[in-house]
Amino acid sequence: MPVTRLHTARLTLEPLVVGRDASDVLGLYADPRFSEFLASGPLTSIEQVTAYLSGFEELPEGQGCWLARRRDDASARVIGRFSLRPWKLAVPGDPLEVGWFLDVGSWGQGFAEEAMSAVLEYAADHPRQPRVIALVRHDNVASARLARRLGGVVTGQGQWYGDDLSLRFDIPCSPRARAESVPSTRPS
Repeated sequence: MPVTRLHTARLTLEPLVVGRDASDVLGLYADPRFSEFLASGPLTSIEQVTAYLSGFEELPEGQGCWLARRRDDASARVIGRFSLRPWKLAVPGDPLEVGWFLDVGSWGQGFAEEAMSAVLEYAADHPRQPRVIALVRHDNVASARLARRLGGVVTGQGQWYGDDLSLRFDIPCSPRARAESVPSTRPS
């Protein structure tokens, strides 16, 4: 298994096992609002979801994908997908890429930031990454805000996933470095 289970105050992040989990996430990927910023667009069949997710199973130790479930939800319904992997145009020495997608009904509650903080701490300790990148489509305002809250700084832009322009955020992995990179909102 490439990654280990992570826990936050409100979430459990389980390592993805495609054969076990594809049907649990089909509803997420089929929702056009959830998949609006995926280069693939909505995935509406179990075969499409299985093919999309299968790439996460072949990653080296310390890299992979997690499915998030609320700890207080007895149904254990999947509310999001979080990942740590090489980006598709990586060259030697490039940082790993993180990604996040959250169930529409869970937006605006801090779950993405909570889960990504755990993923970043994991990345700092396990694959020993000082920083990661997040490629965020230019019109994905909520994800750009999250990347900045996580300490991310825009270091480039390009068309890395499809024809849409994306911003490259470099995000420090250690909690201390992230805290130091987030601008203070207090008046000076």
